[in-house]
Amino acid sequence: MNIVLVNCQLGPFPEHNVEHIDVSYSGVISFLDILKNYPKIKKDEIDLFIQREKLGWRLFFNDLYQLHCPRFFWAIDSHLNMHWQRWYGKIFDLVLTPHPSLFKNLPPEWQVPCVESFPVPGYKKPWGPYAE
Repeated sequence: MNIVLVNCQLGPFPEHNVEHIDVSYSGVISFLDILKNYPKIKKDEIDLFIQREKLGWRLFFNDLYQLHCPRFFWAIDSHLNMHWQRWYGKIFDLVLTPHPSLFKNLPPEWQVPCVESFPVPGYKKPWGPYAE
């Protein structure tokens, strides 16, 4: 599979081609324009697209409908950003969130197509008292 991860660092995907794209600015932009900086990635060869919410940045792609593959959005802070995620989530095939009940309890006109629970993974660190 050819997988494109935007602002998303997940573990290894053995036997798959994974391209990481990091976008560090906010706004409404063209994903296809970003893709021009990655000549190895062909729009019609992408098998899976995953965009993760990047805290502090609001990045909206205006042309994801041109991708002919499953599109996932990983919403990290739905409890804070539901005011825009409920709209942006509608252009994705799946929204992953640690707060699925927030999406599932929206009025029918604000519902997104598919929402599943996906908690934010942690990193193993040695325990230490909070005061330290």
